[in-house]
Amino acid sequence: MTKSVDSEFDIIDVEVHQKSVRNIATEMAVTLMRTSGSPVVTDAKDFSTSILDAKVEQLAFAGHVTFHMSTAVAGVQAVLRNNRLEDIRPGDGFICNDPHSSGAIHQGDVGIVMPFFAQGQLVGWGYVNEHVLDVGGSAVSGFAAGAFDIDICDDAGQVCLALRGFATRPVEAAPAAPAPPTALRRVLCLQCGQVFDRRDIAVQIEELNPWITVPESIVTFNTKGDSAFVDVKNGKEWTKTHITTGLSDGINLEVLGGIDANTELKGAKKEPEGDAKMSVGSE
Repeated sequence: MTKSVDSEFDIIDVEVHQKSVRNIATEMAVTLMRTSGSPVVTDAKDFSTSILDAKVEQLAFAGHVTFHMSTAVAGVQAVLRNNRLEDIRPGDGFICNDPHSSGAIHQGDVGIVMPFFAQGQLVGWGYVNEHVLDVGGSAVSGFAAGAFDIDICDDAGQVCLALRGFATRPVEAAPAAPAPPTALRRVLCLQCGQVFDRRDIAVQIEELNPWITVPESIVTFNTKGDSAFVDVKNGKEWTKTHITTGLSDGINLEVLGGIDANTELKGAKKEPEGDAKMSVGSE
């Protein structure tokens, strides 16, 4: 004989509330799509919405990028790691887009986390994530193929500011001037382990991370899509040459090997003097 076990939850109530929570997440997504001015949301649908409980367990998810299911959990966990629970108040909002610490797929994915309160108690979390154009990138889109990590240190070598996924065009350093012992004067590059003086950091960054990009339209691929080729000028003829590729922003393609900055490519943009040019640099 099977003994029945009474549950404190009514199965009908559970189903009704479950669908209500899912509907809230769906309405969040519809509202974002109808009010956004970004084509990434309205046309590309690169966004998502999520509701989590106080234990950071996902209750509902709506949107078009399932990868964001994990970033929602990681984003709320990052908020709790960096803030005391008793300091969080109704109406607070937190921005999460750091791939190193808050679970973002890349810097262009910006997540907004807000707490839900009922009768003064935190009962859940709301999470919205969308790809924001040009956030995190040093050129077109949110991709930064040449990004690297640096730490800003004081004279004692203590890290004062950590920059992750740093990507910028080198700027002219200010003239050296006497500085107090606590001034930020050195940069430790986590990629190569070297410590650079701030006066020549612009030159060091330029030398540290050069790369080549070519228009993706001039690159051809084999039938399997695992090999890429470009037409290289060889005397009076064009020779199909294999290249090793990196990231793409949909317009330009990073080239890791096979050609150099002086290689003349068929179809590359022509400068006024008639020479084929490629984008080379650390931006």
